[in-house]
Amino acid sequence: MVHDCCGEFRFDRHSVHDRPLGLADLRYAGGMDFEIVGQIKDIQSIAVGRSVEDRRRLNKLYGKGRWRKLKGFASVRLPDDTIHKAEIHWYEAHGIGRRELKLKLPLLD
Repeated sequence: MVHDCCGEFRFDRHSVHDRPLGLADLRYAGGMDFEIVGQIKDIQSIAVGRSVEDRRRLNKLYGKGRWRKLKGFASVRLPDDTIHKAEIHWYEAHGIGRRELKLKLPLLD
């Protein structure tokens, strides 16, 4: 769980691909939770297979798979019950699911 200089939060919690993401799935070190409201839209691939820079680390942590780095846009509910549109990045592999969701800042609205 890292906050870097580029406005990025990295999430170590994971979620199962089949179910909606809830507050327990997404946390960062500052203690702030958020929930994805609805679906992630406009999903695009950033990198696939060997192009994923963290491939070795992901294989060690979660198992071997054809890792993809993806991004999309979704509405997120913050702890103060405000809803914002945000860009979200994550890793995903078939049979493993979504891992390490990142909320890109600043929020879009």
